[in-house]
Amino acid sequence: MIMTTKIDVKVCLTTKIRLEQALKEAGVEDAASVRKLTIDGTFMNNTDFEFIRQYMSDTLQEVELGANIKFGYVCLIGYTFDFCNALNNIIVHQDNPDLAGENGVLFNKKKTKLICYPKGRKGDGEGYVIPNSVVIVGINAFYGCSLTSICIPASVLKIQVDNFKDCTTYVTVHPDNPVYESIDGKLKMRENINMEEVAKSGIVLKRKNTE
Repeated sequence: MIMTTKIDVKVCLTTKIRLEQALKEAGVEDAASVRKLTIDGTFMNNTDFEFIRQYMSDTLQEVELGANIKFGYVCLIGYTFDFCNALNNIIVHQDNPDLAGENGVLFNKKKTKLICYPKGRKGDGEGYVIPNSVVIVGINAFYGCSLTSICIPASVLKIQVDNFKDCTTYVTVHPDNPVYESIDGKLKMRENINMEEVAKSGIVLKRKNTE
């Protein structure tokens, strides 16, 4: 059996140099050999995300996002990293103007939106408590996660699609949450939601099943 040496790589993206080329210029012959990927430069686009999904999804364990890196669409981050089965840590440079990391989890800068919980990350006791600053849980943020439990605080007013798909996570919700509740460990929208009160926060809700 051939063992592949895992390496840590730092790349800098430009408008002309995308991730695949940047890795080659860094001397990486096999993208699957990268354990930790540090990315800085201008921005990541769909080409870079597709490359990660196709060639690095089973081996990439850690991602560090630099101070200058930006994303055309933040939602693409969740769509990309939810396929990274081994990913257990996301770090963000403190000077990044758009993103923040906390305990290996990716948020927007103000930490009002949880963007991605790494698929391979275990929480405390294999559970995770969403911070009280979070108002929105982004698309695919917990897709396929291996957590045994997730605790949703009263502050969360919107949980976007496919968050608990392909996972058996037991979900609990703070009793003061005005939008969501938990029944037998499954996330549900409450029957009686004061939509006008929720709208004051700038959140627009559509009533539907959250499973």
